[in-house]
Amino acid sequence: MEKKEVKIIAIILKSSEKRTFVCSDGIGRDKRTLRLVDDSKLVITLGLWTPHADLLPDSGNRIVKLQNVLIGDYNNKKVRNSTVNTIAEIFE
Repeated sequence: MEKKEVKIIAIILKSSEKRTFVCSDGIGRDKRTLRLVDDSKLVITLGLWTPHADLLPDSGNRIVKLQNVLIGDYNNKKVRNSTVNTIAEIFE
């Protein structure tokens, strides 16, 4: 699958605690995993990396709009992750 950037508008069902991973370049980066559902009832998982891992709360049931989310493949699975270009907006 070719990588592409998309916009997602969804409700946060669940948000994990923030965890720190040491990446292959030796730098520690924070990650928070979200479970989201959109208006078509599609549930997806999204990884928010530093600095976006700090932007969203630990609790769910909020609407979020994410622009420039990267979709790609990892271990033959579709993955969605924030990038340095991602813009996140939360609605109460």
